[in-house]
Amino acid sequence: MLATASRDRLVHIFDIDHDYGLVQTLDDHSSAITAVRFTELDSQLMMLSCGADKSLLFRNAQLVCCVSFCPLDLSCMLENHIS
Repeated sequence: MLATASRDRLVHIFDIDHDYGLVQTLDDHSSAITAVRFTELDSQLMMLSCGADKSLLFRNAQLVCCVSFCPLDLSCMLENHIS
C-alpha cells in the first residue's frame, strides 16, 4: 500500500502488489496536504494526514480483500477531524 498527497488536496492510495493500481482517492482536506502516514493502533490500520489547512485527519483503513490473487480493496473511512 502506498499513499501520495500534494497541493491538489487529494490523497491517492495505490496497491503496490498489483502494478500500483489506484485503490482510492480521498478529498477531505481544504488545502495542500503536507504529510500522510499509515500506522497501526490497537490492531487497527489507520491512515493519518495533515495539511496546510491546519487539520489532522484520522481514517480507519479496512482491508476488504486480502487473498494474493485479488487486487487490494481498501476502505478509508474518516474517523476524526482535528483542526
